[in-house]
Amino acid sequence: MYIDGVEIGIRDTADMVPGKKVQLKIMTPGTPDGAVIYCATRGRFDITQTTNFEVTITNGETPQITLVVPTQGGSGDFYYGGHLTKGGSFKLRGWAI
Repeated sequence: MYIDGVEIGIRDTADMVPGKKVQLKIMTPGTPDGAVIYCATRGRFDITQTTNFEVTITNGETPQITLVVPTQGGSGDFYYGGHLTKGGSFKLRGWAI
């Protein structure tokens, strides 16, 4: 997974500037084009416009997904998985760096 071009590991916490819009891209090498990844968000703060949605794989990656970093100290969880790809999750936390 990459947030604004920076790699983030599964189950990591990404600390970002509160209120910033960031771009998430999930890389899934070996997953066939057209495979669907199901995404969900949880937590006290909304980090996407909808809590449950799906994206389609093209050339081993998802399209960019826009996330909004929560307020200072707040966090939101992002989960993903699919029938043809390994799932994962991470926490996005608003933290003035």
